[in-house]
Amino acid sequence: MKNKTENYLLLTLSLLVYLSYFLSYFFGEDSIGGGDNDLTWIWQNFEIFKSNDILSAIRDEKFFGNRTPLLYIINIYLNPFIENIDSYRFSIFIFFIISPIIFFYTLKKYFSEENSYILFCVSTFLLLSPYFRSSAVWGQEINYGILSLIVTFFYFIKFKKNEDLLNLFFTIFFSSVCVYFDQKLLIVPLFCFYYILFKSTLNPRVKLFSALMYFLFSIPFLYLISIWGGLVPTLTQKSNFLSFNSLDNFNVHYYHIGFAATLIALYLIPVIILKNTINLKIIYNFLKSHLLLILFPSFLYIFLYIYFDWYDLLQSKLFIAQNGETYGLGFANKLGLILFEDIFIRKIFTYLAFFTSWILIIYAIKCKATNWFLLTYFFIISLFLLPIMQEYFDPYIFLLSILMSSERFKFNFKRTFTSLLFFVMALSFAILYY
Repeated sequence: MKNKTENYLLLTLSLLVYLSYFLSYFFGEDSIGGGDNDLTWIWQNFEIFKSNDILSAIRDEKFFGNRTPLLYIINIYLNPFIENIDSYRFSIFIFFIISPIIFFYTLKKYFSEENSYILFCVSTFLLLSPYFRSSAVWGQEINYGILSLIVTFFYFIKFKKNEDLLNLFFTIFFSSVCVYFDQKLLIVPLFCFYYILFKSTLNPRVKLFSALMYFLFSIPFLYLISIWGGLVPTLTQKSNFLSFNSLDNFNVHYYHIGFAATLIALYLIPVIILKNTINLKIIYNFLKSHLLLILFPSFLYIFLYIYFDWYDLLQSKLFIAQNGETYGLGFANKLGLILFEDIFIRKIFTYLAFFTSWILIIYAIKCKATNWFLLTYFFIISLFLLPIMQEYFDPYIFLLSILMSSERFKFNFKRTFTSLLFFVMALSFAILYY
């Protein structure tokens, strides 16, 4: 009787999440800031592709964005609602409702022995991501990569179970598409290819076929790099010359490591909750047994704090003359700006956020809620991006921690409900802030 009641409660909560998603469109929700402004330049890109052939549009000096033109090409040829900006917005909003549905079926394949009501609820966490949600509302670019990521693992999990060549092809295809929708998602084909390459039961011919297919699917991207002279269109390179988006530009922003840690740790919290039961005794034993590992980065940041004023440097790089504010860096920087006017206290708060985040990251690795490969990758790319934005981590850390895991999650009602509350609170804070 208890299980039946819990199942109905989870189903009700999940449907309420779906309801909130639909209401977000009608209220014009913007939980990431600048949704309508971003849609303006995205629509200008569409106008370029509608009035030019593909090659001319790609080379157009007004083409702007951080991603390849694939999403524009797909919409121009396949979306019948591309004639005006409002119909485009609504069509994209409706289309991306398939993302949590496919996520649910992916979870069902991966965790086939788990309660379907719990997995359905977990799949709706995607609809509570501020970046997925607002991107859907305002027809932005982010969700194309998220959906292709989920579809990749849907086929990848099927391939792992039966090593079927058709599922292998779809895994290679969609993991390659991930990079065209978001270059940061290079981790997806890297992860899949690593598995294929070192899977002992696979025929060498299959591995050779996989390598060949990945190479063929990379050729269009290599062609784009040759045209643009970088990873993004020329106009984007000029607009953000401090970020590593050009072959001629290579800046390492090592002070991003701390802010990246806060963002990674934030989205590991629900994964940790879903993975392990946490109590004070477990936390105490963990801190006691991993003291040196926890203190090491703290000493490093103390050294940087004393001998190099990285915080002031970072603020000056992200200064916007029009309104005197900084942007990027995620929630820890925003909280510091809201709570403390004194720069010294703000620095201390930021340092404590770094330290706490490192503890959470180490704990997540130790309890096998995530893995070193995923975290190392996101730490590395954070060194080259400026500004470093929360959207680079949400909801990727949560999705990849679960889908790339070789460990089984033992889901239950209490953990699922607690994780749901986390996402609701995070979304609420984002809505109130923006």
